[in-house]
Amino acid sequence: MKKSILLKTGVAVFTSALLASMPLRADDRQEPVNAEANNNEVYAGIAIGSTKLTSDFKVTKGSKIDDSDSGYMLFVGRELGNGWAIEGFYADLGEAEWSGKAGDKFALGKTAYVVSEDIKVTASGRTMGVAGKYSWNVHRKTRLYAKLGIHSWKTKLRVSTGAGAGPSDADGVDAMGGIGVEYAISEQLRVIVGSDNYVTEDDDVSLTYVGLRFGFN
Repeated sequence: MKKSILLKTGVAVFTSALLASMPLRADDRQEPVNAEANNNEVYAGIAIGSTKLTSDFKVTKGSKIDDSDSGYMLFVGRELGNGWAIEGFYADLGEAEWSGKAGDKFALGKTAYVVSEDIKVTASGRTMGVAGKYSWNVHRKTRLYAKLGIHSWKTKLRVSTGAGAGPSDADGVDAMGGIGVEYAISEQLRVIVGSDNYVTEDDDVSLTYVGLRFGFN
């Protein structure tokens, strides 16, 4: 779903608040920043990026599909020690759109179809869930992570044809996983870059993102 200026403003305010909370020192006695997080540390953050829908739906003649959009994720977690953490999240998975005219062709899996009348289908997705996360250091300030969990998703469909338009919803619970990297700017603030993949029945939606993670010691 195309994001409004409200989201951009919220990210800017969030970033400014985090930077303002960073301790500043005028001498060189500041302790070195370490990639290793403190045991039992609680953290939270936000990430924004792009989404991509992967499905068995294939355009073969005439019709058009837009399967990429922007998305974002909010998350909270707790470090458990020895690289392990547990993380809860909410993600907006953006919007995909397919349109076709009478006579256009498409395939779903191995089955071919012909569009009988002009049609436009818009699908937007959101999800929330929990994941286990494991991190390992690769540098004094850098660590990699991988996560695996479950999520409860909901998709809103809007179908428009010559006969009118109508909404339809779908939902379910499926698996998700992701990989990424963290870079420690300070003991509390980290920059994250990663990609999460969410299974939704027969389709997958990926969210590739950059964000900020703030720890509360």
